[in-house]
Amino acid sequence: MRAIDPNDLNDPNAFNDLLDPSIDQLIARSIGQLARPAVMPESIEQLTEVMAACAAQRQPIAPFGSGSKLAWGDVPKGSVLPVGLGRLDRLVMHDEADLVATVEAGMKLRDLQAALAPSGQWLPIDPAFAETATLGGIVATADTGSLRQRYGGIRDLLLGLSIVRWDGQIAKAGGRVVKNVAGYDLMKLFTGSFGTLGLLATLTVRTYPIPEQCQTLLLWGDRPALAQAAQGLRNSTLTPIALDWVWGNPALPERAVGLALRFGSVAPSVAEQVRRSIALAEQLGLQSRVLSEPDEADFWQASRAASTTPTADRPITLKFGALPTAAPALLDRLASGPISQGQIHASSGLGWASFGAIEGDWLRTSRWIRQLRAACEAEQGFLTMLQVPAELTHQFKQSDRWGDRSSALALMGKIKQQFDPHQLLNPGRFVV
Repeated sequence: MRAIDPNDLNDPNAFNDLLDPSIDQLIARSIGQLARPAVMPESIEQLTEVMAACAAQRQPIAPFGSGSKLAWGDVPKGSVLPVGLGRLDRLVMHDEADLVATVEAGMKLRDLQAALAPSGQWLPIDPAFAETATLGGIVATADTGSLRQRYGGIRDLLLGLSIVRWDGQIAKAGGRVVKNVAGYDLMKLFTGSFGTLGLLATLTVRTYPIPEQCQTLLLWGDRPALAQAAQGLRNSTLTPIALDWVWGNPALPERAVGLALRFGSVAPSVAEQVRRSIALAEQLGLQSRVLSEPDEADFWQASRAASTTPTADRPITLKFGALPTAAPALLDRLASGPISQGQIHASSGLGWASFGAIEGDWLRTSRWIRQLRAACEAEQGFLTMLQVPAELTHQFKQSDRWGDRSSALALMGKIKQQFDPHQLLNPGRFVV
């Protein structure tokens, strides 16, 4: 493995051994053709050398993992050098007794789950593009999924990390122990930073035992009764590992809005919790349906894909949130609008949806998104346009993609300046 020299950036053939044409094709399909082909370092040491060379030449970079979320956020500005971490894919350490694992940031989630499975453990997250997403990309986009109900978000599972700074130096935070709180909480700062503060190199995460059995209970019926059921479930001693509002799902009656509860534990506990939930539903006059494995796993995978994976007729992906108590009113607006299928996490109020233009009218669609954003913000929430086609991009200013961040913009700018003083890390991709 050769060393990287700053002059290599001026030699079009210097990185031939670190190129992958298929990655460049993926980038072109996702965000358009970039000026330079992607560089794929083969080790963390080589990554630091690439970063140091870019720092010396003031060459902006655009980091990515597998490329599954390249279209989330704005297209990086200027002549950026794409730097892929997909070859940094090793499981560095797994301590079965302490329920801790350390991985390189380019390791795919599916490969980590496969490596943990023989010990009866897993990393309990269900992000978008779960089959291709890397751990670094999941952290960089703060993407977790419905399992946050029981296990928290990805930042709650992150115990430590190492990063490569803009100048090629390595910095570390956290550690292998669950209650390490020394120093700044870089784990939370880097979660959701979209690669604008530094490049994730390694991640130490907390693992959990795989549940012996999982079952999913679907409830539907009168909307006020569903809201009462959601409140009752949140306040009860029941412990679902997922609790979502869902609509437009094929497992529900046509045009029905429902609650989806997922229980995972030892078999007797699952059976008892499902029984108690059905009893609550019957008291409120709600209908119910129980899904067992493998149908229940398919239900959650399909729900997540329909909410986060754009298609030709659903090219828009939104991430939004509001107070959990506002979910029923928000659902009325969502279910009656152009979003035919989506999900909202009942306890956090965080939602996802993918959809297309309203009757082919992009101006009308942009107005509807602004109205939905206003409704979310009125309930102390937000709306982010993660992925939008060019037809819709023209209806908004660049800063509109992320919503109103005026109150935090100055602070975010100071943090960005401290971590990236020359604006080399994913310039223009995120808010600052």
